[in-house]
Amino acid sequence: MNWLLANPVADLSGPVFLLVYALVAAAIVVASRLQIAAADTSLQTPPPGVAVDRDPYEVAYLRGGGNELLRFAIFDLTRLGFLRVCEPSGSRKSPDSIVATGAAGSESLSSLQREVIAYYAAPHTTAELFASKLPAAAGAFGAAAFAPRLAAERMTTGPELTATATLVRLYGALALTAFAAYRFLTATLKHHNNVIFLAILTVVSLVILFAVTRVPRISRRGQAYLRRLATAVAPARVAPVAAGVGVLPILVAATGLGALAGTEYAPMSRLFPRQSSSSSGSCSGSCGSGGGSSSGSSCSSGSSCGGGGGCGG
Repeated sequence: MNWLLANPVADLSGPVFLLVYALVAAAIVVASRLQIAAADTSLQTPPPGVAVDRDPYEVAYLRGGGNELLRFAIFDLTRLGFLRVCEPSGSRKSPDSIVATGAAGSESLSSLQREVIAYYAAPHTTAELFASKLPAAAGAFGAAAFAPRLAAERMTTGPELTATATLVRLYGALALTAFAAYRFLTATLKHHNNVIFLAILTVVSLVILFAVTRVPRISRRGQAYLRRLATAVAPARVAPVAAGVGVLPILVAATGLGALAGTEYAPMSRLFPRQSSSSSGSCSGSCGSGGGSSSGSSCSSGSSCGGGGGCGG
């Protein structure tokens, strides 16, 4: 047992061992992250050519999953005239809401689009939207309609990378806990009880390890494609695109609702603050504008969003 208690590691003082452990933990975390990144070989196949006529719903789903697909669907239905943004009247401070216009022609739309229109038959705020079943429905729709093609194009990470990440995470966690357990053992044999800082450092290291070894949903190939697509349509920011003309839909799908700044749809950025840092006090249309609205329907809602936190915006 002498070798167990008498060696350079066991003889380190508490503060020095904590420093050594922190350095070892940092090295394990960095190595684990690099190993997962190296396991993503999707860039060995060049990204597909950028096409502004690609389905923007697919691009939105690639960029942000079901929630981003739902945000884009709401924007697109507003652009097409099926929805409209309504602001609170007078001095009321309630959040903006969205309501369906009642326009005809929804039969030709996708099931997700029709479900969104049906939901907005009555005005709803962003907080109410993300507390409803629509986010889950959008995720299921995207998984069925777009996920297979994106996976085939290696735009999203596959099960192989997930399996690799699981092993890397397991080995890293075992190394961290084994090193800490050895110190706990030697401290116990030497009757040293002040190990609380080591316990805290071990837990923190494990949390960081699990955080940085999470597998991104979008592969490196998919990320490269989104960057190229955003660059290709970026000039549209300089001269905002007119409604229904040009590359506005694919621009929004590729970069988010912040692209609506300077357009008649700028108020939508305020409805989804997590997707845009810009806000606008202008209105894209009064509550009474557009045909098909039922008289007497209110365009504001008393539900509060709490400043955007927890609203899914």
